[in-house]
Amino acid sequence: MGAAVRPIGLGDAPPSGRARVALEPVPPPLEPPGSSPGGEPAAPTADASAPDYPAGRASVACSPPADPLLAVVHAAAIAPSCGNGQPWQFTLGDRHLAVEIVRSRGCGAMDVRARASYVGIGAALFNARVAAARARRLGPLRLFPRGASSDVVGTLELGDGYDEALAELYQPMLQRCSNRRHGDPTPLDVTTGAVLTNAAGAEGAILHLVTDRDRLAECAEILRAGERIRFLTAARRDETMREMRDKPQDLRRGIDVATLELSDFEAASLQLMRRHDAMALLDRWDAGDALGDYLKTAVLSGSALATLSVPSHSPSSYVSGGMGLERAWIAAQQAGLA
Repeated sequence: MGAAVRPIGLGDAPPSGRARVALEPVPPPLEPPGSSPGGEPAAPTADASAPDYPAGRASVACSPPADPLLAVVHAAAIAPSCGNGQPWQFTLGDRHLAVEIVRSRGCGAMDVRARASYVGIGAALFNARVAAARARRLGPLRLFPRGASSDVVGTLELGDGYDEALAELYQPMLQRCSNRRHGDPTPLDVTTGAVLTNAAGAEGAILHLVTDRDRLAECAEILRAGERIRFLTAARRDETMREMRDKPQDLRRGIDVATLELSDFEAASLQLMRRHDAMALLDRWDAGDALGDYLKTAVLSGSALATLSVPSHSPSSYVSGGMGLERAWIAAQQAGLA
């Protein structure tokens, strides 16, 4: 008989543990992704600056190109966006980088009037400014240079300017990642809170911190209820599930399920959420309170909840808010926060 067929996948054992085998030899039991060699789940580290991708998998923060202009585009491309939809298109010239919105890559119901897309594009423009500052090619940034109705959201001139504060954020910007591990409810240091507030404010956004435990519990309950509605609403559930992907090497769209670092129970629950019949029954029975427990627990495990606001409903305000979001996110990671 032939040797055992190798596990399906891109070098990782499929989470289900299934494999096709000949009668002999039989391969050893399959381990779920992220397990330690001894078979026990790998213990999470306390280093919030390390990307939460399992060992052996590529992080989005891959090495930037040597060409300084291409490094500017690379920095913009690794910015966060709703569902990692990357709702942008870049046009690079000798003296400018133009960023256009791609509306077909928005995140559905969350993207009211393309506001979520504008936030993501704002983060991309901030990253581009950081990389341009490091390369001493920083120039003026113009938002909606062709008018508010144009798809050209921003144009960054690539001149010969330098901004030390931005340039110093280049390596932290490359290392920025989503850390979804539960935290420590130790009270947030006042100085750290001021750093986060100032980072957002430097880009015209306003950061609000909730630190009171009773207020945090109230917010956690509201978010839990919102998660339940999201998963019991067919259209919103479908949008969420489309964001999830099982191919860790494909970083172009969506969220790698492995980076959610789910427990076995949570992973099984995620599979259940994909079943329309099961979710329809929970909705009919007015049940499903546990659908928001993961988010509620995450909020209560931390020392604070941060939200950002912008001064108006204009598209440019949401772009500025995205720049403030990215700058505050980088500052939070530098401070060792999730």
